[in-house]
Amino acid sequence: TTQSGWLTLEVTKFLEKALKNSNGFLLDPFAGDGHLLDAVRENKTIRNKVVKASGFDIQGATWPINDSLLEIPNKERAVIVTNPPYLANHSAKRKGVSSLVSKYFERSTQKNLYMIALENCLASADYVVAIIPETFLLSSFPRDRLELAVVIQAELFGDTDAPALVACFGKDERKAAHVFTGNQSIGQL
Repeated sequence: TTQSGWLTLEVTKFLEKALKNSNGFLLDPFAGDGHLLDAVRENKTIRNKVVKASGFDIQGATWPINDSLLEIPNKERAVIVTNPPYLANHSAKRKGVSSLVSKYFERSTQKNLYMIALENCLASADYVVAIIPETFLLSSFPRDRLELAVVIQAELFGDTDAPALVACFGKDERKAAHVFTGNQSIGQL
């Protein structure tokens, strides 16, 4: 995710509140090249609220290595900002990569890696901002902590044009999340 179009006004407000209500620590458990953390650190509104930003990745030398689809170490209860991997179980079989990801699906009732990642994020953090497929809104995944859902109209990814959603989860249960398309409110979920 090299574009910062996901960091809308409402997502920025959510992150500002989350960082204020926590310790100011930020974590991306699927950090890759660190573009999401860079976008937050470059945002004039929230960059001064970030005390520490760190990440994990499954490979590479930039971040400590961790398989965050199994567990996310977060003893500091940092605010999580992430773009987890997307891959449905049936797609993995069709693409011939099932053997690479079967261990994740065997441990979970979820049918997509991003949902397994989201479960792990919500278990390890009070506040989570995740860039996930827009189809999440139609899924049966629990949305009791979903506070804000922002449908992103711009293309965020260089390798797909799948519609994306920024899902912002708080620490408290809610009746309904506020939904935006870009910066325009469209109501409650």
